[in-house]
This record gives sequence, C-alpha cells and structure tokens, in this order.
Amino acid sequence: MSPERGDLKIYTLKAPLRRRGAWGEAFRFGERLINHYFYITMAKLNLDRQESDFLNNTIAHWEKENLIDAEQAGRLRQSYEVKGFDWMRLAKYSIWVALFCGAIAIGSFIVDDAVINWIKNLYDTPDIVISLLSAVAAVGLFYLGRRREKQHPEQVFTNEATIFLGVFFTACCIAYLGNF
Repeated sequence: MSPERGDLKIYTLKAPLRRRGAWGEAFRFGERLINHYFYITMAKLNLDRQESDFLNNTIAHWEKENLIDAEQAGRLRQSYEVKGFDWMRLAKYSIWVALFCGAIAIGSFIVDDAVINWIKNLYDTPDIVISLLSAVAAVGLFYLGRRREKQHPEQVFTNEATIFLGVFFTACCIAYLGNF
C-alpha cells in the first residue's frame, strides 16, 4: 500500500528501516519505503457537537457537489467522534465547591459572640490535647472513608470528601503538634 500525494496519513512502522537515512525516509509519508512492512493508524479527532455538525454539513456539501465520492465521505465521517459532557468532572468540582462552602459556613458560625467565648475557653486547652483530638478525628475519618469505599464504591465523591476531611484533621494535628 503506497500513499498518494495529498493524502494525510500516519504511518506506524512495524519493522526497522535501513540504517542509511531511515528516519528521513519515514517522515516523507512513506514515499521511499520500499520492501518494508508498515501499516496505517489514524487517531480519531475528539470534537464537540457544534464542530461535528459543521463537519457533517461540510462533508455532505462536498459529496453533493461531487468533490469527494461516497467512500471518501464515509472515511471522513468515521475519522472523528463526538465527545460527551464529562459529568464526573462536574460532580468532582461540585464536591470541592461544597466543601469550600462548608468551610465558609463554619467560618461565619465562628463570628457569633457565644461561639467566640466558647473558643476563648478552648484557647486555654493545651496544644497536645488539640493535636491528639485532631489525630483521633483524622484516624476515624480515614477509617470511615476506606470502609465506605468498600461498602459503597459507586459513591466516589462522598468517599473522597470523607478522606479529604481526614486530611484536614491530619494537617491540624501536625500544626498543633508543631506548637507543642
């Protein structure tokens, strides 16, 4: 199978070429690849719905105007695919936003005078006690998160949020342990 001029094809070599000018010959679309085995691979394009509709209309127009034949139009239509919306990524970012909003809610709760007085009483608590309480909370959250991963593997983001809270408590433990 030899490439024709003007065709854009990607060649993947199955066998090594001769030493003399091997790579130079490989990048000239196989024009000088004689007595060597190679096959054609072409990656599909990932397009959104609007780009796909545009290409479909363009290929149909070219086919109607007899600029390309039906076989080539079919090959062109099969050279791309429509990418779907990434719902998992949206859900992941939504969980992160929810955790951030929870942190803001806790911060606004702390502004209350009664809570501030209670925190002042906690301020006299030794750092080692706060560190140990944070460590216990972190271990509990890590345990709960891992157990939930086994029991409910489909709830990926809830499990990640639980483990992420364990990471926060671990950071708090290390911070107060550093103050000790």
